[in-house]
Amino acid sequence: GAFSHPCPSYVRDLGQVAQDHVGRRARLAGASPASLPSARLISRQAMVLGLTRRASEAKGLSLVEIELRHRLFWSIYVLDRMMAVSHGLPVALMDDNIDVPLPGLTIEEFASPERSQLAVMLQTSRHVIQLRQMEDRILRTIHFRKAGDVATLSPADRRVTVQDIRAEIENWYTSCCLSAPLEPAGDNVPIHNSVAWLSARYYHLLVLLYYPSHFNGSGNALSN
Repeated sequence: GAFSHPCPSYVRDLGQVAQDHVGRRARLAGASPASLPSARLISRQAMVLGLTRRASEAKGLSLVEIELRHRLFWSIYVLDRMMAVSHGLPVALMDDNIDVPLPGLTIEEFASPERSQLAVMLQTSRHVIQLRQMEDRILRTIHFRKAGDVATLSPADRRVTVQDIRAEIENWYTSCCLSAPLEPAGDNVPIHNSVAWLSARYYHLLVLLYYPSHFNGSGNALSN
C-alpha cells in the first residue's frame, strides 16, 4: 500500500495509527471522540508539509513518490472529513486552494498482472473521496454557513442550492452502483463496493442534506 513507500514518515506513521484506531472504533460503535486529537493533528501536519498542493518532479521526487504523496493526502482528507461528519464539527484540514489530483495508477501498477484488481481499488478509492467531498460541501454550505449569509438568500436561492447538491448525490450513487459487482461472490466483495453500503451512504447523504438547520429549517428549501 501507499504507506509502504517513501513519504513523510511521522505523518505516515501517525496517519496509520489514527486510521487503525478509527477503524476499530467504527466497527464497534462509530468514530470515537478519542480519535479526534490524532485526526486533527495529522491534518495540521499535512498542511505544514504542503501535502495540500500538487507535488512535482521539480522537488526531486520520482513519479511514484509523487503519486504516493497524493494518495497520502487523500487518505488524510478522507479521515478528516469522516471525523467531522461523525461528530458534527468543522474540518481540521482547511485549504480552499487544494489542487491535489485524485489517486491514479503508477506505471508499475498499470503494467502489473494485478492491474484489473488495482483499477477496481482505485475506482473505489475515488468514490469514497467523492463521498467525503459531498459531505464536506453539505456541512459547509448547509450546516456551518453563517446565519447572516443564509439570511441574504431567498427561498428560491436556497432551493436551487439544495437541488444542485441533490443532483450531485444522485450522480454519485448512480455511478457507484453501475460499477458495483452485479453478482456478489460471497464474502469476497469489498464492503465499499457493495450495494448495501452504497445505499446506506446514499441515504445518509440525503439525511445530512435535508436535516433541519438555519438553512433549510423553514422548509422553503425542501419544497418542490
